[in-house]
Amino acid sequence: MKANFNQLIKVQDIFFISERIKDINENYILFYNTKNHRYEIHDIANQICSECITFFDYPTKEILFRLKSSNKQNMQKLLIDIEKHNEKLENERKTAQTNAANDKLKAIINYAQTFACKDLSVSQIHKIIN
Repeated sequence: MKANFNQLIKVQDIFFISERIKDINENYILFYNTKNHRYEIHDIANQICSECITFFDYPTKEILFRLKSSNKQNMQKLLIDIEKHNEKLENERKTAQTNAANDKLKAIINYAQTFACKDLSVSQIHKIIN
C-alpha cells in the first residue's frame, strides 16, 4: 500500500499512545489521515510501500496488543506456534487413521472368530470393513 504522506498528520497525544507504538517498533508512527478521516499506523522503514494499520477510533490498548502480537520481532514465536499447531493436527489425523484401522481389524477378527473362519477372502474382508 503506497502511503500518501501529504494527507497524514503525525499524532502527538497526551496519552503517550504514539510513544508506546514506537516502543513496539521504532519505525511505527501514528498518523491521522485527513482525507479518509481515520487513524493509521505506518511502518516508515519503507516510505514507498509503507505497511499500514487503519482504524477510525482513537487507538486503544487493544491496538497496542495487536501490534505487539503481529510485530516482526514476534514472528519467530508465531511461526513456532503455527508449527506446533500443525504438528498437533497431523498427530490427531494419524491417531484417527490408526484407530479406524484398528476398528476394522477388530471387526475382521470378530467375524473370523464368530464364524470359525480360518481363511477369509478379500471380498469377505471388504464386506466386513465397509
